[in-house]
Amino acid sequence: MAYDCIERRLRRLFELYGGLVARYPLPFLIIPILVAGCLGSGMYLLPTQREYDTEYLFTPTNGEAKTERSVIQDHFPTNVSDNFRQNKLDVFGRFGRVIVTAKDRSNILQQRMMEEVLRLHEIVLNNVSVDHDGQTYRYEDLCVAWQGKCDSNEILELIDYNAAQITNTTIIYPTTRLAPVIIPVGAPLFLGTHLGGVTILNGTEDTVESAEALQLHYYVRWDDSEQENDAISAKWEEAFLAEVPSFTSADIDVAMFTSQSRENELNSVSNGIIPLFSITFTIIITFAVCSLSDTDAVRAKPWLGMLGVVSAGLAIVSSMGLVLFCGVKFISIVASMPFLCLGIGIDDMFIMVAAWRKTNPHHSVERRMSEALGEAAVSITITSITDALAFGIGAITVFPSVQIFCIFTAVALIFDYIYQITFFAACMVIFGYRENKNLHWATYQRAPTKKDAEHRSGCFRLFCAGGVTGSELDQRGEDQGSERDHVFMLFFKKYFGPFLTTVFVKVVVIILFLGYLAVSIWGCTQLREGLRLQSLADDNSYIVKFYDLEDEYFKAYGPRVMVTLTEEVDYSNLTVQQQISDTLQEFENSEYTYGSNDTESWLNVYKTYLQEHPLLPETPDTERFVTILKDDFLITDWFDRYKLDIEFNDNKTKIMSSRFYVQSKKPTRQIVKGT
Repeated sequence: MAYDCIERRLRRLFELYGGLVARYPLPFLIIPILVAGCLGSGMYLLPTQREYDTEYLFTPTNGEAKTERSVIQDHFPTNVSDNFRQNKLDVFGRFGRVIVTAKDRSNILQQRMMEEVLRLHEIVLNNVSVDHDGQTYRYEDLCVAWQGKCDSNEILELIDYNAAQITNTTIIYPTTRLAPVIIPVGAPLFLGTHLGGVTILNGTEDTVESAEALQLHYYVRWDDSEQENDAISAKWEEAFLAEVPSFTSADIDVAMFTSQSRENELNSVSNGIIPLFSITFTIIITFAVCSLSDTDAVRAKPWLGMLGVVSAGLAIVSSMGLVLFCGVKFISIVASMPFLCLGIGIDDMFIMVAAWRKTNPHHSVERRMSEALGEAAVSITITSITDALAFGIGAITVFPSVQIFCIFTAVALIFDYIYQITFFAACMVIFGYRENKNLHWATYQRAPTKKDAEHRSGCFRLFCAGGVTGSELDQRGEDQGSERDHVFMLFFKKYFGPFLTTVFVKVVVIILFLGYLAVSIWGCTQLREGLRLQSLADDNSYIVKFYDLEDEYFKAYGPRVMVTLTEEVDYSNLTVQQQISDTLQEFENSEYTYGSNDTESWLNVYKTYLQEHPLLPETPDTERFVTILKDDFLITDWFDRYKLDIEFNDNKTKIMSSRFYVQSKKPTRQIVKGT
């Protein structure tokens, strides 16, 4: 039974096709160029179809976090103009951030250090500005606000923006309060994201003795309803990045970051790859030209090597244009696709040229092309199908970055295959006719054979003679065999192959392979889930410094976890209150949270409020519970922040949903001096 039925039929099909290309090469040469030109016009969409949103690109499209965030935003929309609280954010927003450390990594909470911090703060407030429509905008004009006042930096607010007060200020970490301690439910200030490298005073549980890093946040408006505000804030961020590096100090170092930094650096990385295109194409063209050069001036095909690179280039241009025309966004990692496509295209080119070299030079060009395509096209068809299929499967992943890259690459590989069997095959035919006429590869003048030029100089025989004609062909016979082997083929056939099959080399190769396999297995065990954000930027980028400091000083506390009740429940019911308390306690008991001390619950505070006001009922009925909540509790200065955590119905007679906060952390113990 024959198992090569598919291969035989495919080979026969390409043999017929090769003969067709040999008879009519011009259509197969010109049409791919015209198609590539038309599709390549889609490249003009490139500037408008770039995508740099790292959250969108590197998180699942249907991820649970995105779904839950959408639900939270529906119930608790953010008002950046008047009701903004940084610790209640569910989106990144627009901001500028700086991490300040002492140059000698000493305590940043010293008067001279804080004087420099305040000087930096003043520069951000006054020097970072944007001119728009004849008006100058500074931070105070664009800042997010709470009840008409810019959101402040807690550390600076604690010392009342006076560096001299730092020595007399007791800082409780991680949560301190602006209200007097006699008010147990006073406004909390969470300092976990503001102070880093904290050392706790010996003999205390939460009093700060020193800190190695301090972080300042400057949030600006990004209202979706006010596109102009968002555009101005984006320019403010650019001004922030331009101004902060000009700050110099003998005492402190500053690292900066904005909401656009990741996207900007992704753009910078992709733009930085562009110069590599010219370098890579130059190297590949040089390699291809040298590989197809020969001491035989007729059989040498250096221009064919360059056209093989051109064929891959046409595939890259066609795929980019077509995919952009289809509305797929361009992302930075797609910039690596041309290198992959180029490598595969050059590999296919060498396979086709090697198949041509196996044919008998005495045969007609049509027969040689038929045999060459029958030999090579089967191989490149199988590899092209498997490569395109692999990337096609990748295109159905839920990660947009992988999906987009796979779409671009799969389409490029399909075009590469098409152009190899059309454009490059036609080029082979044209060069085959030149070879058949014994024309010089450079001058296209008839060249003497090596035998005819045996009495000429060595230089002439090396560069100007070659091919076989007339009596030489008759002497060889029609079925004598293929062309003379290329120098690379001779090297592997006569030297490397026999060397590799010796017993000693076999043993060495097996040992090396086993060692390589062992190292590979060990490497697989070192794989870690997650993405280092530093990897998204150039090694010399300013955000690498920021991320390194953030990892070093501000990873003890993670993000605040929102526990949201989106269904209507009776919050005045003691059973419901207990169920909510039990739910929060489950979170608090995790090793990844800081327990009840850093949990923020409007319900617990409200219950304390009722208990401390004897004129108010401790357990009012549902209607009274809601009335006191909205008319007394939420209008009090210390508690009005909880308005952001409660959603009422239209006439404010029922609570439709509410949210609570649990503080996450890394499961490591806190540094305490003297322990």
